[in-house]
Formats: sequence, C-alpha cells, structure tokens
Amino acid sequence: MRNTIYLFIKGLLAFTLVGFSCISQREHSSGFNSRFEHCLNYARKQLKKSVNIIQDAGKFPTSTKSDGTWNTRDMYDWRSGHFPGCLWYAFENSSDISLKEAAMKWTEGLEPVKDYTGNHDVGFMIFCSYGNGFRLTGDEDYRKVILRAARSLATRYNPTVGLIQSWNSGKRWQFPVIIDNMMNLELLFWASKNGGDPELYKTAETHALNTIKNHVREDGSTIHGDILADPEATHLAQELIIRMTTHKDNV
Repeated sequence: MRNTIYLFIKGLLAFTLVGFSCISQREHSSGFNSRFEHCLNYARKQLKKSVNIIQDAGKFPTSTKSDGTWNTRDMYDWRSGHFPGCLWYAFENSSDISLKEAAMKWTEGLEPVKDYTGNHDVGFMIFCSYGNGFRLTGDEDYRKVILRAARSLATRYNPTVGLIQSWNSGKRWQFPVIIDNMMNLELLFWASKNGGDPELYKTAETHALNTIKNHVREDGSTIHGDILADPEATHLAQELIIRMTTHKDNV
C-alpha cells in the first residue's frame, strides 16, 4: 500500500512537472514568435521605406550614413544583390505584392551583371537576386540570366591552379583567392544541375577542395587573406605561396 501511494505521488509530481514544462515551453515559444514577427514586420516596413526613398533601380543600398540615409552603389558593387535578395525574402514571408514588384525591379536592374567577369562576386550578386527570383516565380528569363552569369564566373577559373581567381592580378598579387569565394560556388553547382554546363560542377568542386587544402588550418580557422599562386604553375601544392599571417586574417 505504501509503495502504491509512493508511486502515485511520484507519478503525480512527474505529470505536474511535465505540465508546467509544456506551459513554460509554450509561453517561451509564443514570446519568441511574437518577437520574431515584430522583427519581420519592422524589416518589411524599412524595406518599403527604402524602396520609396531610393526609387532608382540602378542604385543599390549598401550602408547608412551618420544621418541614417543610405549610401548607394551601382550594379557592379559586390553588395548589389543583397537589396533585391532582401526584398524577395520579405515577399516570400508576407506575399505582399508591392514587395514582389520592388524585388523584380531591383533584380532586373542587375541584368547586365550576367556578363560581368571582373571578379568572383558575380556569384552572390546574381544568385541573391535572380536566384531567389527564379525560386519564387519560376520565370524562365531569370533562369537564363543565372546560367549566363555562371558561365561568366567560370571564366575566372584556372584549371592549372585549380581555383577561381577572386580579383584581377595587380602589384600586390598574381592570383588572389579569398575565402569569400566559397559563397559563389552555389551559382555554379546550381547551374550545372539546371541546364548549364555539367562541367561547372567539377569547377566548383575542385575550387572547394583546393580551398580546404590551402585555406583551412588544423584548428578549423581559415585565412581570409590571399593565396598568391602562380597561374602558370604545373603543380599546385609546390607552387602556392600561402600568406598565413596575423590574427587579423583569421576567420
């Protein structure tokens, strides 16, 4: 009898604790969802305000001035795809047609970038904008832009070195490659599976493997800075000069 009472009380306590735990979790979840929705609403509000202020789809906001107004750059700035990308995400979350129209306007303002071969940034300039646009609309013209941009990015790949060159050669370097370049590989992987040249997959994969080999340290950190490589090299491992420098280059 005593054991029965003990087990009953133990079970009752467990049930009570689970009940309070569930209530606590629901309250926590509810509070988080409320804050999250507040943030989304505020972001949509600010994006709409920015659309009305900037208006010109040839100008892309990148940072704010001390007075809170936008600094803007042209389509060839490495951050140009971020604004239309944000607009697409805001539309996806809200189904607000005005956000979709703005996303299309600033996305299509980047159309000439499909032929840009000046640096590796074309990857997220195009995939943040046209990539999200195609994902949400299925617009065939968007897909064509993405595939052409992938071909443009691939022109920076050197098969001898096995890497995509980040910036053009200059006095400071021969063949610079930075860790950021990894963010552009998604464009090549996607294109290889969606109507583009299947070789784009191998290009992206080779770049990724060589980046792991030469950028990543044993402790998992990386250099952001440059790999200086001789583009005429026949043996990558012997010819690479890696600037494994100070803490400011750590990631």
